Amino acid sequence: MEKKKAVLNLLLLLILIALIVVAVVIWRNDAKNRKNEKVEENITLRSIGYGSVVSQLGYIDSGAILNTFISGYNEHKGETVAAVMDFVGMYIFSECDDPEKEFDSKYLEYMRADSKINTEEVIMLQYSAKQQESALIDSINSTNVKLEVIENTEIENVSKYLAKFKAKIRTVSAEEGIDQEDWVDFWLLHNGEVYYVINYYNAGE
Repeated sequence: MEKKKAVLNLLLLLILIALIVVAVVIWRNDAKNRKNEKVEENITLRSIGYGSVVSQLGYIDSGAILNTFISGYNEHKGETVAAVMDFVGMYIFSECDDPEKEFDSKYLEYMRADSKINTEEVIMLQYSAKQQESALIDSINSTNVKLEVIENTEIENVSKYLAKFKAKIRTVSAEEGIDQEDWVDFWLLHNGEVYYVINYYNAGE
């Protein structure tokens, strides 16, 4: 009887030790995560200029983004559309094979104040951003189509710096013989409290 009791006490002791070990591991992981979150919050970002001709206008919801985007498009004011976009973010987005997994780390690689990225890569980013902005403005200024929002989703935060939403958009052009509706994916840079468009294309492409 005493032997059974001793064995039982030993098993209980082993279980208690195992629970303590598990609790310590969980506590350490939680403390590490909290420390990483604190470090992440203290990251200072820089600005990379490229000679833009527009002033950025960030918005906090998809409806406001679409209102500016569509009105600029329909009034053939390319600078209005460019104002809701971030072409530096667009370049970084294009550098990602899987943006949902890679965008944040790639964004910080370029944008954190203590970035170690080489000068040639920054120059390439600046050149590309300037070309993309100019091409978009010229394209919208000369377009012959009209856009209409049918419906749209709310913004979904994918990660700290990346977000997205969808919009069903009607495209009409008498000259081109177009009258169609398509779902469009809008990808956004989440910068502070506001969002900027960094890419958009027909869903499924």
